[in-house]
Amino acid sequence: MSTKEELFDQFTNINKQLAMIRHKAEHRHGPLGNATRGQGRVLALLKLHDGVSARQMAEILGIRASSLNEMLSKMEAQGLIARIPSEDDKRVMLVMLTDAGRAIEQDQPNIPDRLFGAFDADERAQLADYFERIVARLGEEL
Repeated sequence: MSTKEELFDQFTNINKQLAMIRHKAEHRHGPLGNATRGQGRVLALLKLHDGVSARQMAEILGIRASSLNEMLSKMEAQGLIARIPSEDDKRVMLVMLTDAGRAIEQDQPNIPDRLFGAFDADERAQLADYFERIVARLGEEL
């Protein structure tokens, strides 16, 4: 049976390995290739849902509108996105991928499958219960 410290070390090791996987994707395709950080995250969102407003993007990504607008300006200068007025409300600017932005390759390592594919449905349910308990315990401290 593992001690709490051993479990924490294993958890930390998993986190480090995930960071290395993300870093590898970023190294292979540049900063935009990492769909979990910065401009790569914005690009990934637009690949899933093109034509969203900057306000909606900021809410979805959980970042300040000013930070997002700075990223969008850089991406627009690189020719990766375009901002166009909404047909419904000309005050709202929609963010659209350009052909150049759509062509950027992003590694989408199937992290959930890598992490949990070795477990059967019952084991995943048990693990989900453990995660819920950890989150609840940490939440009590917040």
